[in-house]
Amino acid sequence: MADAPPALGADEALAWEAAQRTRAGVASIAAGVLLLATFVYAYVGFDDSPNVALTDGFRDALGQPLPGGRKGLLTESAMWFDDHALELLVVTALAAIGTVLIAFVLGYLFRATQARRPQTSRLILYAALIGPIFFGMGPLISAVSGVVQAGSYVSDGRFSTLGAHDALRRGAGITIAQSFVGLGVLVTALGVVFVSLNAMRVGLLTRFMGFLGCIVGVLLILPTIFGPSAIVQGVWLIALGLVVLDRGLTAPPAWTTGHAEPWPSQQQLREGRERGTDADPEPRHASDDGDDEQDTAADAFGTPHSSSKKRKRKRR
Repeated sequence: MADAPPALGADEALAWEAAQRTRAGVASIAAGVLLLATFVYAYVGFDDSPNVALTDGFRDALGQPLPGGRKGLLTESAMWFDDHALELLVVTALAAIGTVLIAFVLGYLFRATQARRPQTSRLILYAALIGPIFFGMGPLISAVSGVVQAGSYVSDGRFSTLGAHDALRRGAGITIAQSFVGLGVLVTALGVVFVSLNAMRVGLLTRFMGFLGCIVGVLLILPTIFGPSAIVQGVWLIALGLVVLDRGLTAPPAWTTGHAEPWPSQQQLREGRERGTDADPEPRHASDDGDDEQDTAADAFGTPHSSSKKRKRKRR
């Protein structure tokens, strides 16, 4: 992505986008599928993860023995990590690949947006590229560190609560991973939101896809309140890939003209319907000049419903 110039003419932009389109579209779909698959597998396949009652958790924290010779939650978690080490690493690695692929997709969408609106800030590109890399690598580093430390803890055989706590929650790898995840989530969310908004502004994304991208960004920051965002994120990435490839979901006109094709506002659409003008249902170029902006809106989406025409005839 870095080899593309920051601002391109319409023909150059279309040529570059055509050369990168297949890779970007496939990367977007692959990212969505991987995130959805790893989420579903983690939810279904790891249903045997340790679960300790609240009262037993208090007893364990106070150093009291648990009934039935059971071990505390942290100890059982460390043993579970050790038993499912390979499975955890594979799932986390696939999720990391899917997350990192988002950088490629957002970078492509940013370049296409900037070609149609050169004043788009390059800070958005940096967020789109750096955020997913940190966000994807953080959990992978944490999983590797946790598996290694859990294996050492289980091999030691002492099974103390303090030792389990150190194995699962301390260490340089876990500290680095937490920093990566914290930074990556925030920067990725900003990248997704601003890339989506600007792509919608120039007409590369429909209003629905643009606002859905903003929702994905918000859910990345608020997963504990609204639940996991992997489902919405995965669906949006797959749909975005189909738009880029122009397969199944029709790409907006801006993809073929090489110019910004701003979507008319709701007021402009309403005024266009009231006029009842029959015209081209596609938005006009942002560079088109004209004194009558309301007629532009009518020309953009002015085809009325048959019922509107009937009402207009009756009023006459």
